[in-house]
Amino acid sequence: MNALVGLCDSCGGECCKFVSIPLADVPGLLPDLDRPWLEARGTLYADGVWRIASRCRHLTDAGRCAIYATRPDSCRDYDVDGPSCRRARAQANAAREGRRESEV
Repeated sequence: MNALVGLCDSCGGECCKFVSIPLADVPGLLPDLDRPWLEARGTLYADGVWRIASRCRHLTDAGRCAIYATRPDSCRDYDVDGPSCRRARAQANAAREGRRESEV
């Protein structure tokens, strides 16, 4: 089995349970949103990225993509075991253990 596929099997699709938006991109991407809206729905991490809980509607209960063959480019471009992937797994593990991601 490919080691990267094993990572996906073991993590349950953590990358598909949130949206990450760099703080610098918020005004251009989401001009009507303000900081209180973001604070109510997400967390700003030290790297300047908002992490907003938003589970993908195509993520199955088994933690796999139901539209994998036709998934969007943003999903195709996601670097499995890259920095974002490792951060998503670390944040999920921290949340399960009752810690903040900054303690990871």
